[in-house]
Amino acid sequence: MKKHLLKLTALVLFFGIMTSCEEDKVMYSGSQSLAAFVGASGSLPVKEEVESTFKIKVDISSKSTAARVIEVSVAKASTALPSQYQIDAASLVIPAGSYSGEIIVKGNFNNLNVGQTVSLILSLDKIGDATVEPSKKLFTLSIFKFCVSELAGTFAYSTTNISSPDAGGRSVAGPVTGNVVFAATAAAGVYTISDGSFGGFRALYFTAYGDTAATGLGLTDVCNKIAYSGKDNYGEAYTFTNLVVNGNKLTFNWASGFGEKGLTTLTRSDGKNWPNLKL
Repeated sequence: MKKHLLKLTALVLFFGIMTSCEEDKVMYSGSQSLAAFVGASGSLPVKEEVESTFKIKVDISSKSTAARVIEVSVAKASTALPSQYQIDAASLVIPAGSYSGEIIVKGNFNNLNVGQTVSLILSLDKIGDATVEPSKKLFTLSIFKFCVSELAGTFAYSTTNISSPDAGGRSVAGPVTGNVVFAATAAAGVYTISDGSFGGFRALYFTAYGDTAATGLGLTDVCNKIAYSGKDNYGEAYTFTNLVVNGNKLTFNWASGFGEKGLTTLTRSDGKNWPNLKL
């Protein structure tokens, strides 16, 4: 990939930038003015529905009466795609009377992949007539999708259309009601489910077998994408389908590998709505 030079083209925004100006220099080597990134790396966790930005500081050893453009380019070694971030062009400047500026980088949540970290490597190419310090001309910004999962709690369920192929076929119209607990585990976004059938096992099998719940199942939440995990006490895996979020109500179909199935609505009573969950 070619390096793409990022320059401010609307220099008229900065009064006096095209005119002569006076500089107060901090002497390093004779009258040499030096420019450099402050630091070599940083991390940008990008959150959903929240503007996620990172400020990369640039220093210069001289002060000017006019604003100066910070010229940077994207290094070939970068793995971040242009659609995954945005550099604020207006931030590519050392303000008049200042020894430093801050380049603002914004992450794009929708264009980042879950579990993937990409690197934006910027090269500091030029600030006026200053010499860029070779050892401080690169900055690596690690960008990744950051999701917070908050599904732990006790929720009221109402389950209908319950059926099983057991013993030639069993069915319960319902509704069967009760409470289910999603308990957080040590792993982020992973929960245990107190009853993965949401009352279905109790309705189908309590009289015949004494079963009260489908235990052993878990729930995973990766950036609002949910799925069952694990297997129930009979060794069967489960799936969700037809998920619908409506305020404090979450409705879905569930089914086991054996063939048990039902239609469940979970209702929150904690004053919160369900997040925008999907399958």
